Amino acid sequence: MTAKRILSLALVIIMMLSTLSSLVACDPADGGEVTTPAGTTVEDGSADADRTITLFENGQWTFQVVRHSKLTTVEESASINFRTTIGKVVDGNPKLTFARDNLKEGETYDKESLEIYYGNTLHPEMKEFIPTVGLGEAAVKVVGNKILIYSNSYDGYDRVSAMFARVFAENYKDGKIVVKVSDIEDTLVINSTLNEIPSPDGVALTYSENCEYNQSILIFEDATPDVYKNYIKKFTEFTEVQSVESAGNYFKTYKKGTDLFNVSYSKGDDNLRVIVNRNTAPTKYFEKPASVEQKATPMILMHGLADSGDEDYQNGLCMLIRLSDGRFIVIDGGFNRQSDADKLYSLLKKHTPSGMKPTVAAWIITHAHGDHHATFASKFVYSYKTVVDIQSLIFNPPSAGINKNPDNEGSGYKSVVSVAQGIPGCEWIRAHVGDKYYVGDAVIDVIYSVDQMYPTTFTYYNTCSLILSIEIAGQRFMMTGDAANVSFQKAVKMFGDTLKCDIVQVAHHGYGTGVSDEAATSIIQAYKYMSPSLVLWPIGNGGYNSVKNRVYNQTLANLPSVKKIIVARDADHIVDLPFKGE
Repeated sequence: MTAKRILSLALVIIMMLSTLSSLVACDPADGGEVTTPAGTTVEDGSADADRTITLFENGQWTFQVVRHSKLTTVEESASINFRTTIGKVVDGNPKLTFARDNLKEGETYDKESLEIYYGNTLHPEMKEFIPTVGLGEAAVKVVGNKILIYSNSYDGYDRVSAMFARVFAENYKDGKIVVKVSDIEDTLVINSTLNEIPSPDGVALTYSENCEYNQSILIFEDATPDVYKNYIKKFTEFTEVQSVESAGNYFKTYKKGTDLFNVSYSKGDDNLRVIVNRNTAPTKYFEKPASVEQKATPMILMHGLADSGDEDYQNGLCMLIRLSDGRFIVIDGGFNRQSDADKLYSLLKKHTPSGMKPTVAAWIITHAHGDHHATFASKFVYSYKTVVDIQSLIFNPPSAGINKNPDNEGSGYKSVVSVAQGIPGCEWIRAHVGDKYYVGDAVIDVIYSVDQMYPTTFTYYNTCSLILSIEIAGQRFMMTGDAANVSFQKAVKMFGDTLKCDIVQVAHHGYGTGVSDEAATSIIQAYKYMSPSLVLWPIGNGGYNSVKNRVYNQTLANLPSVKKIIVARDADHIVDLPFKGE
């Protein structure tokens, strides 16, 4: 074959291929020009990032927002905020249409209609997308005519709303909003620390909040012990600090860098929880000391803060536990009164072994009511921080996300934190249920903290009061602060008859528990499980006479195990440990 014939044949083949190519390009199934009813257009040869989507025209949105039929609290509130935020972009603020996702496994759905899948919907696009979104991220992805939005926190959804509002406003022209896929596809890092945490298998994240004071909390509902056990196998890049199993509940604490990660399964609500404390205290409090120097007899001192009059109702709470090494655990402290601070200092000095500087190994703030935290936050530290060593602070404030108290109670925590920042060498311990702290020869177990309330909001502020078990000298002291009935409900469900103790502090001075006296069944059950020998009642004389006959107080006082009841009034009461029933 001559070169000329070869050239002619090649030209024919090229023309045939060109014709075939143009025919294929006209087939919508193979990437030709496509215009959907929603106005989405894909031009031949363009990358998907350049594809345009018409989201608003003719005075209305061209899509609807599809949400899961079983919305989480975060998804419900965040989606409403999304609708409000982007609705303000266009004239007249037209509202988006919401639809519920009731898709069943194997069912078909309209893939051509333009929709935003918001949160954990059941569509296959979302099932593939969600595992790619880190626990500390919010992300937007476009798949065909579906815009997928997912985040693990309200903060993340809020950031997406703000991003959409900005992009929509920039592209709102001539009564239309037309955007490119690249304009809205994005991954936003909300909390880089959370991105380090592995995701558990078999459960969905139902709640996430970035709380105040460098804390974040994640909740995975409908978990099981096996889910927990498989999950902790993923923490291979973390250092295990502590592992506790109690009454069918499981707790582990890990450290990575300067952050602590508390991972727990609680049988009371079948929740898997991950709590992150950033830039937290050293882990020495999770380690049992090899030995404790014996310098003093352990004791509990209940300080009566009430005035001497019989009609005085107030007492507040101030208790000292002296350790064998001569240091102290201080519980709360009392009112915003210089006299309370002065008396506390005199007690510490009086009962410190000779030659030692008064030292508070751990100062516990049960909650930020003025009769509990104010001595610490307003008087004592300012007056005595140079003559008393305060080595650690144990506390756990609730986040603004769940604290719905109408009187803004709890703002005192800001004062606690501010003052604590000025104490040289004072280390902060955020108390989480299941934690076990070793302070001298005392072992402190966290029985209840406000972590167990998430994601439920509360208005009764005593709901956030700590309940701690403090074991020393072979005996167990149950410190209840001002715990509410719902707090005891959580504790009873989780720990049951393992709440047995030798000494108990009457909760909330014997006053109300956040429910009617008739409904306060959980505190009654808790007292029965505790069955102490000694009852310490932090209350004034008049207050005692007014509440002693309430049913839960009578239940506690009349338990067969009780050998002695001490009412604080205006005196100081010393109990040498171990208590022998005298």
